[in-house]
Amino acid sequence: MSKPILRTVAVAVASVGLTAGSIAGAQAQSTSWGDSGGSGPLNIKSSKVAHGKKKVTVSTKIADLQKARNQGVAFHLRTAPKKKRYAAVVSVRKKVTTVLLKSKGGSFVPVKCKALKTKLNFKRDRAKVVIPRKCVGKPGKVSARVETGKVGGKRHDMTAWSKYVKRG
Repeated sequence: MSKPILRTVAVAVASVGLTAGSIAGAQAQSTSWGDSGGSGPLNIKSSKVAHGKKKVTVSTKIADLQKARNQGVAFHLRTAPKKKRYAAVVSVRKKVTTVLLKSKGGSFVPVKCKALKTKLNFKRDRAKVVIPRKCVGKPGKVSARVETGKVGGKRHDMTAWSKYVKRG
């Protein structure tokens, strides 16, 4: 992908949004990976992906997550064996909105997913998204990466892809 997804989908996030909901823990296979190597308030400190029987959870710690700062967090997923790409994009403005997108023909299109949930903890600088497996084609394995940035802006930080995690 040549340009940051937060800039590419700023309009989609503004027009198709779901409010943030609560998230419960679950048993799942998981993997964690470290610092993206970036710097500044949007720097990604650590990330984790967990692949359970009914959902995929991706979480991250950001250097300085703040409400109403026009920040965005994109949780990218790759699935296997069907090689599909998705992104759950969270817009952090006065209102938090989340949209699930699917890669199609070189761009991203919205996916209907009513059970998509987001949790932001501004005191602990953590962001988490829970994606029902049925919304991403019930994959056997998933890999994730996280991107942060100003929604519609050029500055961003992105992690490498995690290793693939089998369904727990």
